[in-house]
Amino acid sequence: MKVAELSGGLLDYWVAQAGEVWVWAHELFPTMTLDPTFRGCELVTEGGRTVCRLVPSNPFRQDYQIFEPSMQWQHGGPIIERERGTFSVDPDSMAPRYFADMGLGTNRYRMGGPTHLIAAMRAFVASKFGAEVPDEVRQP
Repeated sequence: MKVAELSGGLLDYWVAQAGEVWVWAHELFPTMTLDPTFRGCELVTEGGRTVCRLVPSNPFRQDYQIFEPSMQWQHGGPIIERERGTFSVDPDSMAPRYFADMGLGTNRYRMGGPTHLIAAMRAFVASKFGAEVPDEVRQP
């Protein structure tokens, strides 16, 4: 599947797969420091939409947490900062279209999206996996 077409929970899932999601989880969700091990992340339907949920190894010691770097600045902002992301806007577009550059050296990718965060997270995933990711997702 093309990274340029990822959105919502599926984009967030691939961001989790591409990065150090467990390091970020401890920063974002302090309760996750109770047990620093994780089983992974999964896609679940919650409130009628698909979201990426971080899955702790021991659910009795910590809560599941929703990870939304393509929707929440407190989740996506630190990734942009660490990866030295930059933004631009397409002035010829009728609707705002944002572009982000992420990654270092030969792994630097430029991706677009309807928001800064979506463009940045697509560029982050592409910088780690290339222009396409597998169609299937791994569930813990």
